[in-house]
Amino acid sequence: MCWIECKDLQKEYRCGSQVQMALNHVNFKLEQGEYVAIVGRSGSGKSTLMNMLGLIDTPTGGSILWKGEDILRFPEYKKTRIRNQMIGYVFQAFYLEPSYTVYQNIEMPLLIAGYSRSERRARILSALQEVGLSGKKRQRADSLSGGEKQRVSIARALVNQPELILADEPCGNLDSENTEIIMKLFDRLHGEGKTIVLITHSQEDAERAKRKITMKDGCVLHETLL
Repeated sequence: MCWIECKDLQKEYRCGSQVQMALNHVNFKLEQGEYVAIVGRSGSGKSTLMNMLGLIDTPTGGSILWKGEDILRFPEYKKTRIRNQMIGYVFQAFYLEPSYTVYQNIEMPLLIAGYSRSERRARILSALQEVGLSGKKRQRADSLSGGEKQRVSIARALVNQPELILADEPCGNLDSENTEIIMKLFDRLHGEGKTIVLITHSQEDAERAKRKITMKDGCVLHETLL
């Protein structure tokens, strides 16, 4: 049985009488422990596909099977638990609360999950060590560099020990030096057994994955093993 499988995914947007297909009957499989890059121009559907995998958006048609179960049919409370505890999200824009400390930003998903104070502290310190920011926990997020902000967002994605990491253009706002730091971090996380889906415009970044999926006009053009 495939770990995650998208079957005939469709997503359409209507504007008056016009219909735009953001996803056009997409089929996609992901095995546990894989590192997959999804590439394509803006508007190709790659971020839309990630949003479906992450239960951020709902398809117009099709199904998403997780260990054989269609998670789209789950009640909302169960979807919320999956988003909080089983999926880690990394976005181009970081989405940190600027007035919060690094520690507080990473703590937010743990508060939602209901962990005790001692468990939150242990998990936060472990995640900070993973991304090389142990000395920054008391700094406010708005005082960090772009590369540091992205590492904090990765620590926040890791803190609930998710089964799946979804990264949407994680290096889109970073210079080449910080891009290399972030991509090496993803390399290491994959080496530790994490399942990663990377959305990127960068062919160079995509080449670090083990499988590359190219999208265009809401369709999967081809897949390449790397």
